[in-house]
Amino acid sequence: MEGGVIGDDGRFYTTLDDELLYGYNKAQDAYSRILGKRKFSELSVQDQRLLAREFSKRSPVKIPENAKIKVQSKPAGYEQISYNWRDTNYKYEIRWHTRTPGAPEGQGNTWVIRRTIPGTGGNTKPANHYSLDDNTWVTEVEWRNAIKARKYGVPTLRESEILDRGHWRDY
Repeated sequence: MEGGVIGDDGRFYTTLDDELLYGYNKAQDAYSRILGKRKFSELSVQDQRLLAREFSKRSPVKIPENAKIKVQSKPAGYEQISYNWRDTNYKYEIRWHTRTPGAPEGQGNTWVIRRTIPGTGGNTKPANHYSLDDNTWVTEVEWRNAIKARKYGVPTLRESEILDRGHWRDY
């Protein structure tokens, strides 16, 4: 339905209903405002779709309408929405997630942008890169090494910079 969604209780809800039901406070992030402490897995498919559609508007890059969306409550205890699509040159995955275990205190909800250069099926394998800003990408090896170093408490300045810049703050 246009302009809203049917909630778990079967009622049609609009954006205004959402604000009236959950309250609106600019200082509060949308995840908390919409869900409180509920997990994505506890929402109906319709509510998950509405949530993913709303969150896509806040992405640091434009997410096309035809992106495949996956809404998950991850076993490690965080919530995630991933958006996947292709253009003529690359495959993209944009992920929004709540603070993950081991992330710095106060990191909050963030976006991660991954771009894959497809392989050719021969000796050329797909290559993943993570965005640090509009023009800077790091390899998946650099990204994974930075995550591992932070997890074990010994990241270099460069590894900390990769993770800090590669996790785009969600406002």
